[in-house]
Amino acid sequence: MKFNIDDFYYDKFEMVYRLKDNDRFFISAMGVIDKENPYHNDFNRIRDRLDFKEVYLSLMVADKLKKRKTINDGYSSYSFKHLVERYFFNYLKSEQHIHISNGNSIISLLLSGFDVRFIPCIGKEKIYSHNVNFNVSSVSYDSLSRLFRER
Repeated sequence: MKFNIDDFYYDKFEMVYRLKDNDRFFISAMGVIDKENPYHNDFNRIRDRLDFKEVYLSLMVADKLKKRKTINDGYSSYSFKHLVERYFFNYLKSEQHIHISNGNSIISLLLSGFDVRFIPCIGKEKIYSHNVNFNVSSVSYDSLSRLFRER
């Protein structure tokens, strides 16, 4: 399942991104929510609102990455969220730790023009996790990762 930003719409009432023509999936601050995944039924956590400050901060890093044509299985939205956090804490020497949620990092990847693919849960082909893989260049990701390591 490969998607880009045109496959989603923003639900202003719920403050989540929903797939067009598919009510099974949406993206909240937790990440991808698959209504058929029994572990995604904690509605208090699922309804976490997207935070556009976090999306904006993530966009600053996503725009530094290069794209490739195919989805890269070696990099997930969860690893990208940690890359963004390291960028602000280690590289920019932020006074406080910046927390970026997985869902906000996914939205920033989509807004930056990346394609994403939902990641199936291990051992369950048709049930999906909160994370996505995306079409990032390994070279650009790894070079930013080395740059953002603690100095």
